Amino acid sequence: MNAAKVFGPGRQIFDCSPIDIALAMDEGFRIFAQGRDAVIALLMDLRTRPGESQWRPQGRYGLVYEWLKRGAGAAPEYEPMKTLLREHILESWPLDTGTDVLGHRLEKRRFHSALSAAHDYGNRPQHVINLMKDAGISGTLNLPEVEQIYAATDVQNVVGAISGAISMSKAQQFLGVTRTQMQTLISAGYLTHSVGGDHARPRFSEEDITQFLERHAGFPVVQEMPWHPRGYDIASAARKYGVSVAVVYEAVLSGELSKTTRASDNLQFSEIRLNIEEADRVFGREYPKGWQTISKVSKELGISVTFLRELAEKGYLDLRGDQDDRTHQGKTVVNSDSLRAFAETYVSRRLLARRNGVQVREVQKRMDAAGIPILEHSVDGTEWIVEQDAISCV
Repeated sequence: MNAAKVFGPGRQIFDCSPIDIALAMDEGFRIFAQGRDAVIALLMDLRTRPGESQWRPQGRYGLVYEWLKRGAGAAPEYEPMKTLLREHILESWPLDTGTDVLGHRLEKRRFHSALSAAHDYGNRPQHVINLMKDAGISGTLNLPEVEQIYAATDVQNVVGAISGAISMSKAQQFLGVTRTQMQTLISAGYLTHSVGGDHARPRFSEEDITQFLERHAGFPVVQEMPWHPRGYDIASAARKYGVSVAVVYEAVLSGELSKTTRASDNLQFSEIRLNIEEADRVFGREYPKGWQTISKVSKELGISVTFLRELAEKGYLDLRGDQDDRTHQGKTVVNSDSLRAFAETYVSRRLLARRNGVQVREVQKRMDAAGIPILEHSVDGTEWIVEQDAISCV
């Protein structure tokens, strides 16, 4: 056994020189003289040494395993050593039910590794590792992740739970959603998944799927002709009104969009149809007269929202905080009169580049060459504005 420790488990005794054997014997006597704990530490050192993934203990402990099982070590006087090695193996290896360990038949699996669990449950080893991490369970032993061991009962509770679960891609087909829509609906709490989390992809039970789809059973079916659609689907409405599918779906479920129908008998998310006039009424609200959202102004002027706020603090624009009537979230709006006056008087570098079909650095080069002074710089130095009258020559 100490030849395995000193020279590696693959070293045969007849390959050792007298000096090699002497070194191994000296190390062996030193360790065995320290007692049971030292021998157990030696066994664990052999168990956790770097090397190829081993499914069977014979490859880790050199010749001692076979010697104790079939050789002279099978004699009764070596039973204490055999018992010690057997207990060590049973407590540190992912052995299957029925495996013979030095004359003892394992009645029930005690441990799994990611490799053995992947084999038994039909998953990838990394998927097993991710599932266990999401469950807050870490593997033991100083080994690569795929070889670390977990209690078999923990693996059954976590990995076994997905045996009949539906994968993310299959669930998308059943639900009638895209992957992005699925993630949005999960984040918003409208779609639950029984398995998976931060490290592993979501997997769904039949109950998860049914619970989601049954919400749509109350919407009447109104057949529509391909050349004459009667309403928006949720994805189209979200794009048209610039909101997420979760916001539209919330209005559907809350009854705010009371004229919602289905395009077919199918309960899928993609079959939901919104009344066009009703959707316009709910999502097409204008902001207070004379005010525009700061994001819209940012696009129009070619100025970031941050720089717009900086300019407002200096008196160039009139901003105010407001609240969205539908989402009740805060927003910032810009006074249209102050916006009009600003646009007539000043221009940003980004807007100049857009108007002239050139890159921003070309605008900067021409400004520098003409010696035109910059009126205001952003705090981070990446943006500026100048007076409209000053840039006609460039």
